[in-house]
Parts: sequence; structure tokens; C-alpha cells
Amino acid sequence: ESNRATASPSLRQREAQLLAARRDHDALSERLHKQAQEFERQAHEDGLTGLPNGRAFDEGFAHHFSRARRHGQPLCLMLLDLDHFRDINNNWSHAVGDQVLVEAARLLRSVCRTSDLPARLGGDGFAVILTDTDLEGGKRFSQRLHAAFAACRGWYSGEAGPNYVSTSAGLVQLGEQDQAPLQLRQRADHALYLAKHAGGARTSLG
Repeated sequence: ESNRATASPSLRQREAQLLAARRDHDALSERLHKQAQEFERQAHEDGLTGLPNGRAFDEGFAHHFSRARRHGQPLCLMLLDLDHFRDINNNWSHAVGDQVLVEAARLLRSVCRTSDLPARLGGDGFAVILTDTDLEGGKRFSQRLHAAFAACRGWYSGEAGPNYVSTSAGLVQLGEQDQAPLQLRQRADHALYLAKHAGGARTSLG
């Protein structure tokens, strides 16, 4: 009897320890899973603007490019830079420059559909992949974007900063000549170059 009496609490104690260990293990697994998700998000997200970053853009671009070619769907790519961004940093501050980038990202996101992929490529460079969109649709998107920039008055929160910020963009539609994503991107780059050297605040077509 006495042996059974002493064994019973010991058994219960071991079961309790096992349950506690399992709970700890499950909690640790959940923490590690959340941490992995957070690392994955950070790896694909621009820390300043919250937009997808260059890595996420490259992956998304490759996916949408091959999908559009495979299914014969229209696809547009727009590359854009903020005009005179270096002057904003120099005349006011890098903190004001950061606020301008955040606001530009917000405006870009506001004119995108959920199926589009806007991204910050670094510095003052942005991009957007316009899925299932031909050149006419791309032009309408461009008009909405320039109008949003022109109407914006919230570029900075302090006492001094730019009242007006514009953007230059290059817009291209996927064509037969584009056998790889790099070719389409190079055409968009060239169109962006033309827009900037024409005075900015415009979109050039490639």
C-alpha cells in the first residue's frame, strides 16, 4: 500500500513536468515561427516606407513577367524617381527627405490596385508593376499618380520643407522583344532617363 501511495504523487509529478515541458516547447515553437515570419517580412520590406523592397520587387517582377508572357496578358512596368531629391536633403535635412519618401510611397500605394506591385528600389527610386494593364491603362495610372503628387500638401511635418514634390517616370509595356525581365527594365530605365532630361514632372513612354 505504502509503495503505491508514494508512487502515485511521483507519477503525477512526472506527468505535470511533461505537460509543462510540452507547453514550453509549443510556446518556443510558436515564438520561433513568429520570429521567422518577421525576418521574412523584413527581408522583403523597405524599412522606411513599408513598401516591398528591391528584393521583393525582383521576385515579383520575375513572376509577373513569366506569367504575362505565358498567358499572353498585358503588363506594364513603371520606374520613377523623385525630382531634385538631393536638393531636398541639402536644403532642409535628411529627416525631411525621409518624410518626403514616406509620403511619396503613400501616394504611390494610393493609386495602385491590390493586384499591382509598388516597391521602393532604394534612394528616391520607386517602381510599380501594373498587372493586366496595357499602355493606355498605364498612361491613366501615370495621370492619377502625377495628379496625386501635384495635390499633395503633406510632404513634411516640421516648420520648413518643400511645398511641392514631383516625380519623373518611365513607362513601358511588355512586348515581343522582351525575352527576359532585364530587357523590359532596361527599356523602362531609358524612358525614365528621357523624362528626367526633359525637365521632370512627367512620364516618358518606352
